[in-house]
Amino acid sequence: MKPLARGKVQLLCFWMRRLFLFWMIFEPVMVLAIWAALPWVPEMILNSFLGEAAVSQTTPLVRIFGMAASLPGILLHVLLFFELAKLLSLWERGKFFEEEDIRCFSRLGVYYLWGAVIGVLQRALYSVALTISNPPGMRQLSVGLSSDDLGSVAAGFFLWLLAYVLQQAYLLKKEADLTV
Repeated sequence: MKPLARGKVQLLCFWMRRLFLFWMIFEPVMVLAIWAALPWVPEMILNSFLGEAAVSQTTPLVRIFGMAASLPGILLHVLLFFELAKLLSLWERGKFFEEEDIRCFSRLGVYYLWGAVIGVLQRALYSVALTISNPPGMRQLSVGLSSDDLGSVAAGFFLWLLAYVLQQAYLLKKEADLTV
């Protein structure tokens, strides 16, 4: 496989960074818009957004609770997209395998680990939000661990391991540079 020229790498990083910055803004707006327009959202979008959770009523209380339940996940995704954009900005400037890159990978690992916790919490909050308007005894609280959560934990630990390996390589390179 032919390696990419430096100009092509910078151009690719430029456009990917723009894409992540766009998603950093677009995703929160869309999630909040879906909750705001819950009664009018097509079922196909609703199923992909809420998964298996059933919407019994779409009162303003349900929508407000749904928006509130979405906030931890939205914040995490904003942080993830920002960190990825920051990493791509470093690469765009030709800064590969430096201390700031390593910190970015480490923070991404932490964010993915938090993603597993927030995923479990968010699904539980969604189940409460979607049944909050039901009469007492008909409300639900569902707590569960999904394969997405396990994948998030695996990705988090992998990114931490990658940051550690890059840190060790950086220290070896730094030591070799000091040796005459």
